Amino acid sequence: MPEEIVRLNRQITTMRRGIGRLIDSYAEGLIDKTEFEPRIAGLKQLLSQLQERHRAALDAIEVERDLSLVISRLEDFSAKVANHLDGLDPVGMQEIIRILVRRIEIDGDAIEVVFRVPPPNGPGQPPPTDKTASWQHCTGVRRTDLFVVRPKPPPGQRLREPR
Repeated sequence: MPEEIVRLNRQITTMRRGIGRLIDSYAEGLIDKTEFEPRIAGLKQLLSQLQERHRAALDAIEVERDLSLVISRLEDFSAKVANHLDGLDPVGMQEIIRILVRRIEIDGDAIEVVFRVPPPNGPGQPPPTDKTASWQHCTGVRRTDLFVVRPKPPPGQRLREPR
């Protein structure tokens, strides 16, 4: 992408020089007004298009950089969680679940888990139904074989409700 930015910068500079030469030619009387006006309008339109492509390329680079940063932070988080998950106490596991799960809806024999991060196939869409599919993202999926076990709170205390 940076090569495209450099190329567009060169084209914009060349276009501006061409506009300057055209204005100079008109000012010196080398071309008349009827020839100047359509040519300058065409060059300005081309310059505008080049500038728009340049802005779009810069935006794409910024989005890519932001995405790389997010991916890097998620990978770091994932590594930290994976390295410490085995030694995590029940309270720590509960905190991780609270971070990842937005809500759990229980309706009769159906349970719906809604994650804070939507599944890769879109929100409200069930995951693939093949045997190797991961239930990691089960937003919108109805499962009758899931159940929720709520630990009993210590005497005199209430369980904290999920956020």
